[in-house]
Amino acid sequence: MIEVEMRAKLPDNAKKTLDNLPDIQKSHTTHYQNDIYLKHTKDVDRNLVIRFRKNDTNDVLLTFKGKPSTNDDTARPEYEMKITQYEQLLQLLLSSGYERLVVIDKSRQTYTYYNMEINIDDVKWLGLFIEVEIIVPTEDDIPTAKKTILAFLKKIWIDEKEIVNQGYVPLCIAAGIK
Repeated sequence: MIEVEMRAKLPDNAKKTLDNLPDIQKSHTTHYQNDIYLKHTKDVDRNLVIRFRKNDTNDVLLTFKGKPSTNDDTARPEYEMKITQYEQLLQLLLSSGYERLVVIDKSRQTYTYYNMEINIDDVKWLGLFIEVEIIVPTEDDIPTAKKTILAFLKKIWIDEKEIVNQGYVPLCIAAGIK
């Protein structure tokens, strides 16, 4: 599966529009997430990124994110699973040539709208973002997913020029956040 996602800084009017959309489903809780990203020291281009995601329920998800399917950081193949005893696996990877790339702390409010997952993320050091994602089966489906996401963002008053075509990892690295 390929995750196609776009994000933008969240203006106030977009949040109000989002909350009032017909057919929008909003989770009633905000979750805290702590994401630890690793890459192999020899993987200069970040073709494989490993993420450990801890949340406020103490669940840990292990995610493998493959080489980007596009020229930007908006589509990557992804595999995710719930794990236990993550500390041992983290230490094994760190002692086997992997390095901690960045740690990202955020609170997340999640919505669903048809085939999209929409997250309102308050990312420590970066601020408030909206992230919209669609999961597609093949690379051929990426352009259609991007068009759908763009149309949705326009519907909630986010202009295309406001879209950030990078994930939180490169944004944190560019800001000097480790």
